[in-house]
Order: sequence, then structure tokens, then C-alpha cells
Amino acid sequence: MLPAVKFLDYHALSPSLQDQFKELHSILLPVRYGEAFYHNLLTKRDRISLVAVVESAEDQNQGACVVGFVTGRIKNYGECCTTCTGYVMTLGTSNDFRGKGIGGRLLDVLIVRLQDLGAVHIDLHCTTTNEAAIALYVSRGFTLIQKLEEHYHFHEKLHDAFFFSLKGTATLQGTCQTWCSSFVMSLHRYCCGWQ
Repeated sequence: MLPAVKFLDYHALSPSLQDQFKELHSILLPVRYGEAFYHNLLTKRDRISLVAVVESAEDQNQGACVVGFVTGRIKNYGECCTTCTGYVMTLGTSNDFRGKGIGGRLLDVLIVRLQDLGAVHIDLHCTTTNEAAIALYVSRGFTLIQKLEEHYHFHEKLHDAFFFSLKGTATLQGTCQTWCSSFVMSLHRYCCGWQ
């Protein structure tokens, strides 16, 4: 039976929730990540880490509990680009909270945040057997690009993956190009003394 929930909230991963995040991450995902992965989520500007948290209505002393997460990044962040690429690194929802739209909401927010950072398209990989994730990605407009045989190694064997991509709009491409043009102009002004 699901515990009574006082509220559900979505926000950026904070150091105070990192231990819970790491625990849920390791429970839900078969691939193991090192400490550098978790450290980079909090310190690198090209990373986005969002969590879904609940507060128990029954136990006021329990505090916030992480029940879902999504992580992403911008490839080649800070470099001048004409096609900036976002990447969905990890996504998961606690078994007790699946089917409530939490994973979809986290993915939606990540997509917007990646686009805000200039992503013209967003890529991801997932195992070919993760039917729920595949359905979610397709429902959000991701297109299957390629099947990658033996892409993942976990549980002492190799696993196939699907490579998906979400293409942006012309507006997003314009945003990325505008950012890059501004960056180049600023660089020229700084280096060449342009006014």
C-alpha cells in the first residue's frame, strides 16, 4: 500500500538530497556510476539533475523523500556550435510511484531545460527491453534512430540498446545560432577591440 503523500514537488537536485538520489539511482538502474558522475551532476554547468520528492502526510519528521529523477547534459557545452545536442543520461521513478506521470513530467522539464541551454536535438539510449521507457520516449516525440547490439554491459553480460533522438524546431535552431553568433561577436569585440 502506497503511503499517504502530503505533496509531490519537482526541483533541481541539491546536496541535501544527493544520498537519497544515489540510492534510488543504484536501485533502479542496472549500470553502475562512479562518484565522479554524481559529483559532476552538482558541479558542472553542462549538467541538469532534477528530482521528484514527496513528503509523508503520516510522518512529519520524515522530510522529503526522492521518488524520481532525471539527468541530462549538453554535449560540448560552451563551444560555439550550429547544432547543439542535449543528452538524457538517466531517468527513473520509484516502483511505488510509477504510473502517476512522474517520469513523464521529469522528462518534459529536462527537455525544456536542455532546449533553454541551446539544444537543437536531444539524444538518448535505453535498453531494448525497457518497454515502459520506450513508450514514454515515443510519446514525447523521440524517434528510434538505430538498434545498437551489445551496447551495455551489466549483470555480467552484454545488452542491446536503442538510440533515440528528438529533433528541435527552427526556433530552437535559431536560438542556438543566435547564442553562437553572440558568442562569436563578443569574442571578436574582446580580441579585436570592436565597439
